[in-house]
Amino acid sequence: MENDGLTIVYTGKGKGKTTAAWGIALRETGYEKKTCMIQFIKGSWHYGEMDSSKRLEPEFEMVAVGKGFVGIIDDKSPKEDHEKVAKEAIRISNEKIQSGNYDIVILDEINYEVNLNLISIEDVLNIIKSKTKGVDLVL
Repeated sequence: MENDGLTIVYTGKGKGKTTAAWGIALRETGYEKKTCMIQFIKGSWHYGEMDSSKRLEPEFEMVAVGKGFVGIIDDKSPKEDHEKVAKEAIRISNEKIQSGNYDIVILDEINYEVNLNLISIEDVLNIIKSKTKGVDLVL
């Protein structure tokens, strides 16, 4: 029987969603499985995950795409810039999922992108529907 792969969705307010996804990545790295995490928002900032992810290479790849948090703290970017980057993150996500190089693809912060109207729920559903068999997808 072929493994269709799981789709796991973490939701909720506050911290814990990314940490839960990291837990999956850490466990699977121990089994020498390949994981790619695409960060939809945090891309332009320096944060601890950028440094710790390098310790998990080559089994783990992190791709930070975003322009930083949208509409808060020191964000001066127009919403259109965030939308453009979000569409690029969708393109990269599809490329990584379809590549056959990963057992797990984590789309970190993608739910926030929908809530902020930077991408549509249809974009997310299309990713899920077109997911390659055997790839676990974490949203």
